[in-house]
Amino acid sequence: MPNFDAGHYFLTAFAPIRSHVVDDRLPDSPVQRVRDAIDRLPRAWQSPATDPAIWKLDVNRRFFERIGKPDDPRASPFAGSLRTHLLRFAVLDDAIFNGRPPSDTLLSQAGLRPKPTDPDPADLLPCAYLMFTADFDAVMTPGEKLKDSLTPTEQDRVRDDWAREIWTLAEGELREIFGNCQQFDDETIKTADDFARYVARCQVETYMPFNDYYIDPPKVKLLPVKAIAAAVAAPLIATVLAFLAWVTGAETWLGYRPEQAALVALLLTVAAIYGGYRFAMAHGQKPWPAAEFGDLPSVLKGLYIQQKFAGFVTRSYDMSPAELRGAFGDFLTAHAPEELFDKTQPPGVVRSE
Repeated sequence: MPNFDAGHYFLTAFAPIRSHVVDDRLPDSPVQRVRDAIDRLPRAWQSPATDPAIWKLDVNRRFFERIGKPDDPRASPFAGSLRTHLLRFAVLDDAIFNGRPPSDTLLSQAGLRPKPTDPDPADLLPCAYLMFTADFDAVMTPGEKLKDSLTPTEQDRVRDDWAREIWTLAEGELREIFGNCQQFDDETIKTADDFARYVARCQVETYMPFNDYYIDPPKVKLLPVKAIAAAVAAPLIATVLAFLAWVTGAETWLGYRPEQAALVALLLTVAAIYGGYRFAMAHGQKPWPAAEFGDLPSVLKGLYIQQKFAGFVTRSYDMSPAELRGAFGDFLTAHAPEELFDKTQPPGVVRSE
């Protein structure tokens, strides 16, 4: 799947981490400094990781003394982006060896398969990588209606604008993390545009995005399998019939020499198979339609209304119809469901009730 799907942009980037210490005043390796910088990032508010009591645990005391603790464990610097659904950092030390593929003992003894004592090749990375992934609304303005499709140029413009936004929000944190990566230093990365270009250079294509904001099943055009099968079957049947006419000694088939007709029909069959394959691949690359309320402001508003309405239901269980009507009117006035940016759940919060 492409980077753009269902109105969202799915970013995946791998930044190579330096393999040597460039500053003797920093005794830790660059990989360890990246890990420490990621650990210092505040988590979402009201998750177990942000419980103030966690900073007092003896088992974590020495660790937090070494890396320091955030001034406010509730305030994620990236929560200021009303386009970002998910942002994640991780360190990829090396490729994982999945083990030897199974082999038949008899074939190995016959020399047709590798011997069990022969080592298999293993993929190794030249250095550790910082993995940087994000899922954000593919729009230029928060709350803008999500689009079903964007051109490659429009996708790049949305990605770069988002990268500039998070640089503005969290330049210090991003410098602390990416500053241990290759070709990232204060002289090279000075502005938000420089950071956007760096992210674009490290980007790899996202093949499996995930969307879970559909209220109703999306209207997706299915692959016309029957039409493709018919387009391939017609010349294939003609090929078989012309070949049978040729081997049975017929002089003509549909006015043509059988061997010539069989060759032409075979070429048409190959062309139909190739055309069907290309059509199916192009059809599979089309993005899914955007969910009607899949943008982050709508999701946050929905979470807020859901929690408030659950409390309203429990409080109004014994109300009379007249009381219920008045209470529901007060509920609408108090929580303004039609106002997207007013009276909503703050970003970066796991729960509010």
